[in-house]
Amino acid sequence: HHKGRVAEQTVAALGQLAQGNRILYFTRQSVRRHAALHKKLGELGYPHGPILLWQREHWHIVREGKYRIPRMVVESRLVSQLASLKRQFPTLRAGVCGTELAARAFAAEGLNVVVVGSEKVTLPTSSGNPPVLIRRASWAELEKKGLDH
Repeated sequence: HHKGRVAEQTVAALGQLAQGNRILYFTRQSVRRHAALHKKLGELGYPHGPILLWQREHWHIVREGKYRIPRMVVESRLVSQLASLKRQFPTLRAGVCGTELAARAFAAEGLNVVVVGSEKVTLPTSSGNPPVLIRRASWAELEKKGLDH
């Protein structure tokens, strides 16, 4: 019952946010699954919006030490198209998420971050105009209060 109620609250909150805003969904699921996922979201009543891929890990090679021996490094972070999306949609202003990893990815692109749930999130400090961190205890609270802090 709890899971069903949370899903209903999520649909209601995103429906409220979709009034006058564009919703983009990010997932770590394979692109091959996006059509099925899009259909499922529609059946559950989620607002229409494109589904984009998060890449959970970023791999790169570093050369360290006296002999500059190459070493593969795997970072757990979300790599996405946020930078190009911000250029395409200059009014893109906030990311709604439930994890610190996603919150940091949104903040890195200068988006305000709305964290739903109880996950502890600390954004890195930045100079200039830092993103705003907004906390909502639940999707129901997000529906009621929206994105304003």
